[in-house]
This record gives sequence, structure tokens and C-alpha cells, in this order.
Amino acid sequence: MRPERLLRLALGQTGSSPWRHLNLATGVALAVATLVMLFGLARGVEGALRERLLGTLPDRMKVQPASFHVGPMQLVDSLDEPMIARLKALPGVRAVHRQARLSRPVQLRATYGEQSFWSDVVLEGADPGLVEPQLARGRSFEQGAEGTVPAVLPRVMMDVLAAGVSIHTNLPTIAPEMLAGRHFTLLVGQSSFGAAAGPVQQIRCVIVGISDQVGLGGPSIPLDVLQGFSSTPLRYHAATLDLDSAERAPEIEARLRELGLEAPGMNLARQIGAGITWVRAVLAAFGMALLLVAAMSLYAGLSLQVREEESTLGLYRALGASGRDLLALYLVRAGLLGMAGSLMGLAMGLLAGAWVGRGIASLAGGSPGSPLQLFQPDLLTTSGFLAFGIGTCLAAGFLPARRAARLSPAEVLRR
Repeated sequence: MRPERLLRLALGQTGSSPWRHLNLATGVALAVATLVMLFGLARGVEGALRERLLGTLPDRMKVQPASFHVGPMQLVDSLDEPMIARLKALPGVRAVHRQARLSRPVQLRATYGEQSFWSDVVLEGADPGLVEPQLARGRSFEQGAEGTVPAVLPRVMMDVLAAGVSIHTNLPTIAPEMLAGRHFTLLVGQSSFGAAAGPVQQIRCVIVGISDQVGLGGPSIPLDVLQGFSSTPLRYHAATLDLDSAERAPEIEARLRELGLEAPGMNLARQIGAGITWVRAVLAAFGMALLLVAAMSLYAGLSLQVREEESTLGLYRALGASGRDLLALYLVRAGLLGMAGSLMGLAMGLLAGAWVGRGIASLAGGSPGSPLQLFQPDLLTTSGFLAFGIGTCLAAGFLPARRAARLSPAEVLRR
């Protein structure tokens, strides 16, 4: 039988339209929609977690001394200049950016929209190369001639401030572009518990950027400026390696362990990957169960259709149609129903995923300048779901199609 004739018959010229059983494709649509939505959300959540916890620069690796425990206490050493030099000499490392904390108490005071607020913070220092890729346009991490000190705020701190301002005041939500160029004051030696021993030093800072590479406790200023507020040489609590390629990270991590150092971000990335893998496995099992139920319904519907059309099928056999023609006829019908259900499911999954992703992002309170994209469907995975939905329908329609192919025209016509 020619393909075009077979297609016309499959579309309803055998006496009963296949679209009468279009409701059977609804189960396939729901299963595919569920898989597309949940896997897209899982991929988006994984990306958001990696970005928020590990930073947006993939060729960076944060390094710190390995911690050890003495009873209930956790002890952590610091990095010295000889160790920094050894890190710079590692193959695949282009640069090493140092980070240090000021041991003195620091208080931040600022004004926004004629409302003042203050907070105790941890003042950090960083090499300019650590934050330069994330500085605001036209800004520099070098101290200017006017005496103000450039400062970079951690992204987490900005999100907390933005949420606090938007909830407790009638001021607009703080966005990164709104903060660039604004000033605040740091009181070194001052805290909520009073002044520490020694004079309180005042620093006038200008915000030059928002970064996810710096510490979470407070603003970061240039490392050489921070040294001016410490009576002893700074001790580096961490260093960030700028790698030639992110693919070399496992190799460099092994070298770090030999030096007694650790890369907490790599461990965290492995934990996130393992957790998302388990989540995907559970989602896949749930989607398979839905597709199995849909396939059973489709099998029952096509079996009923074969019984209703036995007389017509017997006539076709008497006129010369082969069993292979009838087998192909019902497989094409099952495939068409599977394609219709899978395409409907794709559209439903994309719409539902985008809606749910936006809803979760709004509840998570992402900053306006960097909204969370929690629904990120993967083209290859989504195409696989479409193919799997169609394949499931073909498998469900095989037994009814084989039953139709084995019909005896003489026995059918005698009935």
C-alpha cells in the first residue's frame, strides 16, 4: 500500500476516525508536560544553586587551608606569601587573587532615600583582579585622588539589603545599577557594643560594583588599603585561582590536596550534582509511571477500535490488503496520537514551567538586576521526551495492530 493511501486510511477512511480517541492522547500529553516542566525546573534550580554558591565565573576556584578539629573546635590556618607563590606556579593557573579580613570591628553606616541604616560588618580586602570582571562600567578598584576608597559589595549582602528596604520602607527596591557611585561610611574600631581599644578610624567608600567572588560578611576594599588599617601584616584566609580552563579544575584540586589546601566550591559542586542526579532519577521514574498509565489506556482504546472495525478490515483483506498493511495502518494511528499528545504536552510543559519558574523566583526575592531564571529546558532532553512519548504510543499500539493484521477475511465476512 502506498504511503499516501496508508496515511489517508489512518486519518479516518476506515470507518472510524482515530481522533475519536484523541482523549487517549491526553495522558501522554500530561506525562510529557510533567517531564518537560520538572526537568526544566531541576536544571534551572541546579544552575541557580551553582551560580549563587559558586559564583558566575566558571574559570575560578576558591582555595583555603584545610581545616582540622581539636575536640569541638575547628581550627583553620592561613595562607602566607610562600604558599601564594606555590599556587602561582601550579600548571594551569594564570593568576592568584588574595583575600584577607581585618581583625578589628567595623561598622557600616549609609543613607538611602533620606533614611539611614547601619550594621556591623566584616571588612575584607581583595586583589583588584578578583573583582575587576564584575565592576560597574567605568569604575575602578584603585583608590582615587579624592580620598574615597573603592568598595565592592557581596551579591548576597545586596540581596538582603534589597529585601529589607523593599519590605520595611516605601523606597524602591535596590538594584545593582542604582548602587554604583553611591557612598557609605565605615567606622573601623566601632561596633554595636562600643568602641574597641584605640582610635576609631573613618573611611569614606564609594561602591564600584557588586560581586559574588568576595566574602559574604561585608564590603571588600583593595588589599593594600586594608593593610593600612592593620598594625600587623595581613593573613590571607583564602585565595582565588584564575584557571586557564574550567576543565582543569579536578587536576588542580588534586595538586591542592598535596599542598594541604582544599577547594570547598568543588566539594559543594559535587554535592549539588549528586543531589540533582537523584532528583532527576525520581522525576524520570514518576514520568515513566505516567507514560505507562497513558500507554495502557491507549492500548485499550486501540483494541476497542480494532474490534469495532473488524468488518471493514475483513473487506480490505478480501480486496487485497495484506496483514502488513493493516499492521502499518494501526501503528501509524498510534504514532499520530502519540505525536499529537507529545506536542500538546511540550506546549503545556513549557508554559507551565515558565509560569512556575517565575512564581518561585518572585518568592525567592532575587534582585531586579539579576532575576532568577529557574526554568531552563534543555533542547536535547526535551527532544528525548517527545521521542519517548511517541515511542511509548507505538509500543502500546503494536499488539492491537498485530491483532488487526492477523484477522482472517473469510472468518470476518462469515460474521
